[in-house]
Amino acid sequence: MAEISANQINPSICTHVIYSFIGLDSNGGLNYLWRSEGQSIGFINGMNNLKAQNPNLKTIVAVGGGNDGLVPVWSQMAANPNSRSNFASNILSFLRKHNLDGVDIDWEYPNMYENSPHDKNNFVLLLQALKNALGSSYSLSVAIGAGNWRTGLSYDVKSIFNACSFVNLMTYDMHGGWEGKTGHHSALHRSSLDPTDANVEDAVNVLLREGIDRSKLIVGIPTYGGSFNLVNANNNGIGAPATGAGIVKYNQICQRIRSGQFNYRWESTQKVPYVFSGNEWIGFDDVKSVTEKANFIKNTNLGGAMFWDLDNEDFGNSCGGGSYPLISTVYNVIRGNSGSSTNPPVTNPPMTNPPTTKNPGNSFFCPGDGIFANPNDCRTFYNCASGTAHLMSCGAVKLIDYTTNNMKLTHILFIGFVLLISSQVNAFVCPGDGIFANPNCCRTFYNCGHGRAHLMSCGPSLYLNQVTKACDWPRNVRC
Repeated sequence: MAEISANQINPSICTHVIYSFIGLDSNGGLNYLWRSEGQSIGFINGMNNLKAQNPNLKTIVAVGGGNDGLVPVWSQMAANPNSRSNFASNILSFLRKHNLDGVDIDWEYPNMYENSPHDKNNFVLLLQALKNALGSSYSLSVAIGAGNWRTGLSYDVKSIFNACSFVNLMTYDMHGGWEGKTGHHSALHRSSLDPTDANVEDAVNVLLREGIDRSKLIVGIPTYGGSFNLVNANNNGIGAPATGAGIVKYNQICQRIRSGQFNYRWESTQKVPYVFSGNEWIGFDDVKSVTEKANFIKNTNLGGAMFWDLDNEDFGNSCGGGSYPLISTVYNVIRGNSGSSTNPPVTNPPMTNPPTTKNPGNSFFCPGDGIFANPNDCRTFYNCASGTAHLMSCGAVKLIDYTTNNMKLTHILFIGFVLLISSQVNAFVCPGDGIFANPNCCRTFYNCGHGRAHLMSCGPSLYLNQVTKACDWPRNVRC
């Protein structure tokens, strides 16, 4: 499915549309990421045109995103009072010039590598500078990482909530291939199969214990699945030995479920589904699980639900459940139109048909098992297994459903891209088959096979441990 365009956004289910991302420099200047200036401004203008259909729509720009290159830039800029002031002034000018209504700050993450402890306080100083510059005329929001460890390392929680209009909690990518076993990356609850705090409920409670204004807290819901390669196809549950693969769009997952290619399972304690076929395993969200999450948000009196990303949703109704089935479900549950945690609508029932050998990549020929670049689209790649090419995505757009204390629904939409895995990097010369460190970035590594170097990610909070050849906490790694 192609990348979504601004005119495909339905402004009747949004109150805010946020373009992601623009970049910054250490002096507080702004620049453009991924798209050219012309493309970026063209999309922003398209967002503003949606106000003709919804005069109450707010359009916002996001700065930063999951970009390793920006980690030291954020730290240097926020540490300097003059740079903070310059950044705030440039943001205000950008909002005025392009008729925008606010800014979203996505610094991933303050004190990222545990070597910049002053980031935590400097982040608050940066937000205060922005708040002073923007006044009451513009909104100020942030995206923050989930979990007790990340929160303690990076955030002065109460000060952030006091400075911002709302806070987007990125409750996804909480498990991944760096752990060596399957795990749902956005489970609602913990379970005996996964007793860790890597779930939505625990991540929310970390913040609520700080005494924050819960009406400002927005819970992240992914419209993509986290995929794994099973070590043993017959051991396919939560916690099964596996290696990392990447992400898969919901609009691809639902089509493959519909055609009988996957075995579907519902994890009744975590309240999320997963599918598997052969050695392929994907944990994702469907209509049933987002109903559970929407009820959790509503019953806990939180601000709403943020979806990352719109590109991955079934916005074209390719699976027959209507356009935007995940987002529409959350919209209806929070508005009270439908939804019950005991009887949610289900559009993805368990599949008993055997998986087919249909190649979702159609014309792509697998040269072997592994990750291979898509020659027609640099934002996607092929994951080849047993001769079958599965088209997977590196792209992202996110949407938020935002509610106030009285549960009046607001929707915030983010448009942008985040690179999780680069499918092939020719500049690195493989010394042999296996795992090798990336000399330029501790969070990524090269997986070499048959002379090909595939750049892989340990996720937002981990480094490659060169001794164990596994992703590990930064405190255990010499980098």
